[in-house]
Amino acid sequence: MPRQITSLFYDNLRLVDADRLRRLVRMGAYEGHTGGLARGKLQANVVIVPRSFAGDFHRFCVRNPKPCPLVGVSRAGSPLLPALGDIDIRTDAPQYNIYYFGELIRQKTDIIDLWREDFAVFALGSSLTVE
Repeated sequence: MPRQITSLFYDNLRLVDADRLRRLVRMGAYEGHTGGLARGKLQANVVIVPRSFAGDFHRFCVRNPKPCPLVGVSRAGSPLLPALGDIDIRTDAPQYNIYYFGELIRQKTDIIDLWREDFAVFALGSSLTVE
């Protein structure tokens, strides 16, 4: 089912807590950037890889903690990040960039139809936290 898009202004969301903001994004009510929102909460960039690449990517992050600060990892096949809160990675980001062999092929507001049981999710600390 397509997500209903409601126009919300960024400035109106500055005082909204992280849980409410996440619910608005999940419902499709906000599709903008999140820098400066959810004050006091860590924001993350998300990397989703097939299980066959997950071990290598995890080792890469551990060995390179400054450019790739690992703050959360899902179990392979799970779109949830319970250690970070009520997060369903398929719906809880305002925009997803879909890459295929390093090339941006499209942008979407959810990835429910693209989710595979062999995906692993990595949350990397983001500079948006301090913006």
